[in-house]
Amino acid sequence: MEIRAAGVHVTLEPGTLTVVTGEDATTLLDLATGLAPTDGVVKFNGTDVRLLTGDEVPSSVAVVTSNPFLIAGSVRDNICLGAAPTEEEVRRALWLAAIDGPAPDRRQIGLARALLRLPALLILDRATDDLAPDVEARILRRLAGTALTVLATAHRESALARADQVITLGTRPAYATA
Repeated sequence: MEIRAAGVHVTLEPGTLTVVTGEDATTLLDLATGLAPTDGVVKFNGTDVRLLTGDEVPSSVAVVTSNPFLIAGSVRDNICLGAAPTEEEVRRALWLAAIDGPAPDRRQIGLARALLRLPALLILDRATDDLAPDVEARILRRLAGTALTVLATAHRESALARADQVITLGTRPAYATA
């Protein structure tokens, strides 16, 4: 994916983690989800997103926010949401989201749900900020072992250190130590 807009030129290579920090970080995430900019270009697999039809971008991009919705039901119900994945697909999503106990955080459930879709681009919009530092580290380490392209906002120095690319937008960096 290539984004050239708002004075930024970013190329997201497959299998990499790009972390965006700063006051304008969410703007870059919005562009990456397929919202065409008024100035500039967002290319997905080499094609301007404004020229794509149907669900080409939505079916290839998954977004996890800091407050994903949950339904009344089990963890599995919340991850699958009516889909019928195999047991192996569910186990892989649970492992990547570092869900290894009976009461995972809602952000972990949202992440596992997104991973079941097998997106080409995974966007984490403050999705790991409030997780325990060790849980965030496990998730980022496990995602690094996949072919997923991950674009995330993150504020802990430990997350920034794991990134293949760090982009700071705006006039002040927004990160904190953990």
